[in-house]
Amino acid sequence: MPYPKVHHLSRTVLAVALLAFGGMQGMSAQATPASNNKIDPQLLATPNISTFGNANNMVEALIKVRGNADKSILDPNQHYLEKRQNWIDHLQTSTQTAQYNLLDWLVRNNIEHKSFWINNTIYIRADRAHLATLAARDDVVFIYGNPKIQKRQPSPEPHAASVDGFASLAGPEWGVAKINAPKVWAAGVTGQGVTIAGEDTGYKWDHPAIKGKYRGWNGTSANHSYNWHDAMHSGSSSCAPNQTAPCDDQGHGTHTIGTMVGDDGAGNQVGVAPLACVRRGMMAPTTPSAALVWQPHTLQVRRRC
Repeated sequence: MPYPKVHHLSRTVLAVALLAFGGMQGMSAQATPASNNKIDPQLLATPNISTFGNANNMVEALIKVRGNADKSILDPNQHYLEKRQNWIDHLQTSTQTAQYNLLDWLVRNNIEHKSFWINNTIYIRADRAHLATLAARDDVVFIYGNPKIQKRQPSPEPHAASVDGFASLAGPEWGVAKINAPKVWAAGVTGQGVTIAGEDTGYKWDHPAIKGKYRGWNGTSANHSYNWHDAMHSGSSSCAPNQTAPCDDQGHGTHTIGTMVGDDGAGNQVGVAPLACVRRGMMAPTTPSAALVWQPHTLQVRRRC
């Protein structure tokens, strides 16, 4: 039975880390005590995975698949855009090869899963018996948990009068001045022609210090297509899942993108690269992977901590 095809993404610029994977090996016949060493102990300690076959006893996990991508395919003399695209193509092809048998097994056993070529991992929802069987496979390096990360809100502190959370300033923010960014600007380097990508809690794209930099804003109307992706597909907050327009339910993403490019044109210079434009921004371990595999054709991905 053919396995579900790994998602291939559109071909644009992405600085991808050289992630290792490649060849396949066979599968052991059954679980052994040694195979438990390939499962995150905290995952095994989860109380709700003690029973086989009950939907309520499933846990989320990430399988690291065995293999190594061949870095020798990179030609140092190629244009950097071509080199990046060739590496993306190679990672996707290597992932298909490395995960082929494992994905086929997951399909035949009706196990919920999603493949990520960016780091050669597979997300699954499985019970204890299936985890043990998977750990016994030679093509499985390790099975990690996929815990939800809870945010801890800081206590409110008094601050200066602000507009949507950014203090009204006369001149550059002190941190921008501290790293001597104005001297770099004076040399003609302001970020012009650069597109910034972010992955965080989301973005308030129409914030006065950000709106003029948003790639999806043409001065009259907004187009969020290919400028925003919401990697959160479940949960509840002020930003519902699967938002089609940028949304920030925590504020951190708006803050960080402001540190990168913020400038409202009226003296509120909070960003290091005031002439760069914003292109995108997203928490369990699966959400950054989902954001990164989307990033080759993207502006902002949201995550929720």
